[in-house]
Amino acid sequence: IAGPFSQWPEFLGFGAIDDPELTRRFAEVVRREYLAVGIRTALHPQIDLATEPRWARASGTFGQSAEVTGRLGVAYTLGLQGDELGAESVSAMAKHFPGGGPQLDGEDPHFSYGREQVYPGGR
Repeated sequence: IAGPFSQWPEFLGFGAIDDPELTRRFAEVVRREYLAVGIRTALHPQIDLATEPRWARASGTFGQSAEVTGRLGVAYTLGLQGDELGAESVSAMAKHFPGGGPQLDGEDPHFSYGREQVYPGGR
């Protein structure tokens, strides 16, 4: 369903590969495609942690590791924005709550019944 845009793995696939350079190259392609059609802000990367397997948004994350998510989130953001923000940048809006994601019973926090954040291990 990507239409004219190139197709890539979900973010979770990049998390499994854990290759910051590949992730940055992917974001650079996204940047070029977005600029070509006039998109200047990306509502990604999603840097939530996928520690709740029932959570429907897990595929949009880099996985459950904060370390991997940190590395790949930085690489992706640099790929979108470049080393300096400028005319050839696409601004990245990291979401949702950095390091968040796990919800009580795997619910989605976009709905009133899923607003309880759960942080396993006392985090």
